[in-house]
Amino acid sequence: MLAHFVVLTYIEAYLTNLGLPTYVTSITLFLLGVGGIVGTLFIGRISNRSVFAALIVAPCVVAAGLTVLLLGGSNLAVVLTGIALWGIGMAATVVIYQQAILLTGHRAPETATSIGVLLAQAGFAAGATVGGATINLLGVATIPVVALAFVAGSIILATTLRRVVHRKHRDAAAATPPADEVVPTAAA
Repeated sequence: MLAHFVVLTYIEAYLTNLGLPTYVTSITLFLLGVGGIVGTLFIGRISNRSVFAALIVAPCVVAAGLTVLLLGGSNLAVVLTGIALWGIGMAATVVIYQQAILLTGHRAPETATSIGVLLAQAGFAAGATVGGATINLLGVATIPVVALAFVAGSIILATTLRRVVHRKHRDAAAATPPADEVVPTAAA
């Protein structure tokens, strides 16, 4: 969320700096939304095979989108492609991080979910703050670069979770009875 809001908060200033018309901001928000739908479906397929792989792939798609946005210059088609990729990756990242939080915090899902929400909200605030500081110190053209640094940090952090995610996934699978198995309840 931090990386996302570094750019999203100042997307209109960034696009204006590229010389693009102001109506592109509306298209940007639309593409982030449509990309979000695609990203949610996309990451579900990957996480069904490997939660850990999904933890790596999702922020890599964000990084790809931000890189295309950064390198697109004032080419509208390239910029919009980067934004669409960013939207796909961002939604995928939110979904898989939530899944990982619930997987690793399965004994207290309410607490795990609450912590996830608080971290996301802290990311909103920190991202807008870092984006503003970036514009003041380095200029608006550098906000995707700063966001990429935070995405890279996220990817590095995710790589350290391999054993934990595999173990928790295995434990959760072992604790879940097969769908065709009837589990007796207190009412039965």
